[in-house]
Amino acid sequence: MRVAINSVTIAGNLTRHPSVKYTGSGKAVTTLSVAVNEMAGRGENKREIVTYVDVTVWDKAAEACGQYLDKGSPVLVEGRLKLDTWEKNGEKRSKLGVSAFKVHFLGSPEESRPQPEDEEQRAPDYESESQAPDGDDDSGLPF
Repeated sequence: MRVAINSVTIAGNLTRHPSVKYTGSGKAVTTLSVAVNEMAGRGENKREIVTYVDVTVWDKAAEACGQYLDKGSPVLVEGRLKLDTWEKNGEKRSKLGVSAFKVHFLGSPEESRPQPEDEEQRAPDYESESQAPDGDDDSGLPF
């Protein structure tokens, strides 16, 4: 029996403001750059390790990310790993990233930013209504 599971959950802070772009067919897409911090070691050897993860978000979720998120915003992302491959100057390259199923907005990037007092005013979590088709090389993207 062959079992394959491709599921990832990460939580971290955005390293830049999301920039929403549109494909030729009008589908919204953005790439979030998420910094995931963890502490390693003990005592004097304790140090922070930062891992940077590129997360692709589609459709209404992409538009919501562009509207509600900013550099430093904390997010929790649920998605799947996706390997992108391409050639540059005759050399094969690849990059592992995450294709988001759902993006949870965890708060504001700064404590000084005014917070909504009413629970209904807070930005909800967003789910992608559709994903880029499997095997899509994103060649139709205008960027």
